[in-house]
Amino acid sequence: MAIGIRNERRPTDNPPRFGTIAVESGYITPDQLKKALIEQVEDDLADRPHRVLGAILYENGWITFRQQEEILDRLLENPPGKARKEVST
Repeated sequence: MAIGIRNERRPTDNPPRFGTIAVESGYITPDQLKKALIEQVEDDLADRPHRVLGAILYENGWITFRQQEEILDRLLENPPGKARKEVST
């Protein structure tokens, strides 16, 4: 009988996400993130064009264009497939 090996990843192994960075930066609240994600899914389910989260947050007036750029800059520092940098305080 073969024993399966689970590839468990710790939360710190995952690259940061746009919404997580927006909340951690204090640009939006967790409730605004939830509303934006719901809006994104509803668009997708209704076969409307897919909108990225930053566009939804901007269109709702929850983040500025500059904040959107700052979040994207942080994402580019930690692209998918690259482990999140640990920041010492």
